[in-house]
Amino acid sequence: MASHRPREALDPLLELKATRFYGGTPTVFGSPFVQNPADLRAFDVAYIGIPYQAPAAPGRETSLIYNGTVLAPNKFRHNSVKYGGYLPEFDLHLFERLRFCDYGNADIVGSLKTSLENVRAKVADTLAAGCIPLTMGGNGPGAGNPVIEAICHWADGPVAVLNFDAHHDNYLFTSEQLADDRGTPWGEGWANLIFDNENLSPAHFQHIGLRGPRADSGAIQRFVDKGVPRENVYTYKDIRRARRDGFDAWIKTITDRIGDNTKLWIAFDPDVIDTAGAPHGEPLGLQVEELVEILHAAGRAVGRDRLGGISFMAMPPDEIHVHWATVYLALYTLAGALGASWD
Repeated sequence: MASHRPREALDPLLELKATRFYGGTPTVFGSPFVQNPADLRAFDVAYIGIPYQAPAAPGRETSLIYNGTVLAPNKFRHNSVKYGGYLPEFDLHLFERLRFCDYGNADIVGSLKTSLENVRAKVADTLAAGCIPLTMGGNGPGAGNPVIEAICHWADGPVAVLNFDAHHDNYLFTSEQLADDRGTPWGEGWANLIFDNENLSPAHFQHIGLRGPRADSGAIQRFVDKGVPRENVYTYKDIRRARRDGFDAWIKTITDRIGDNTKLWIAFDPDVIDTAGAPHGEPLGLQVEELVEILHAAGRAVGRDRLGGISFMAMPPDEIHVHWATVYLALYTLAGALGASWD
């Protein structure tokens, strides 16, 4: 007769088969955990957590979007392990074609200036090794400025940006305000500061999903003043028109404006998703399936070698369905970069 051992309290933790990042936290998708930068050369995609917590906006001091983003990188690791890499629509096993690893979290410390440098250096390690950085976590400036700074530094030509956000985040804060360790209020000036990077091309910057009464009257003009074509700032009006006249045509407009010889950085704030899919966000947003279509097409437009990085920022730690959607967004972008087609 077979012996029976009752389950002990710690058995689920101790018997966890996935590679662990820390304690009971698995690595993203259960991928190998890399700590030595030299070992990154064996991989194609490197996950980096950015547990940066921006100062809370007035009235939102208890909001998890501000005070919980420090938890998001590890929460995403937990929520990723139920997924594999096989995409039946393309008969493609992504994890067989692209080698994923988890490169841990960037060190966020008491000094904002040091924290930003830690993020920049971590992303630079992946780029030096030929990896695509997949970053996850906090608000700008921590999750935005140092990532694009590293990508622009390593790019051998112009860098295009697809910035998905319900808000503009381009208040006229300066790099000097970042350098003084107090940072920008609420981190909402990061989209203005990225234009300081030498290789970033304003002509190939596109902002997708701006909408609603939280935008001030100068938001679009501030992008234009930086050299961004007015038509590259898409609001709900453009989303509505695309749904009426044909979504594929709008997607082609977006991918055409990425350019032919650019490196592409995708910056994604999940509040671009409609409140039906991201309750913390804003109404009149894009649906997850629409975003998957856009990101997949963007991946196809640039291919593996021109995809400079994918960054998810301001990620709520407690909205598990947003994390699931983010898995889809990341994997279908990468499938597109491998040439997978719906046709």
